[in-house]
Amino acid sequence: MLFIICYKYVKTKFIPMKKMEEFIEMKKLADRIYQFIDKYTGVRPDWDVQYDDEDDKFTSPDASQMKYCADMISKGLKPEQCWSEWSSGGYKPYSSKEGREEHDYLVKEIYKIINS
Repeated sequence: MLFIICYKYVKTKFIPMKKMEEFIEMKKLADRIYQFIDKYTGVRPDWDVQYDDEDDKFTSPDASQMKYCADMISKGLKPEQCWSEWSSGGYKPYSSKEGREEHDYLVKEIYKIINS
């Protein structure tokens, strides 16, 4: 019994190098998604940091979906889906070519993780 406990302890404390590299890349992607959210998402005008839930912050469910994906990826977990489209109107300015390209790139990267 003691051997099993020690094995489980060691197994949870040491991460193989390849997994660690993947985790670092996932953290970088999550940070990039958070930066995108900060730059391009609309915040509800009546949202109150003191009283409202963080998940209800955005004017678009697409932005909330991107935040969900970033939260999961930052923990090293796979999101189940990523229902976000630039054309939903939840991102601003809508005419931003740079914003649209970044959004599409991030969604593509998220789906690489989902489908891996």
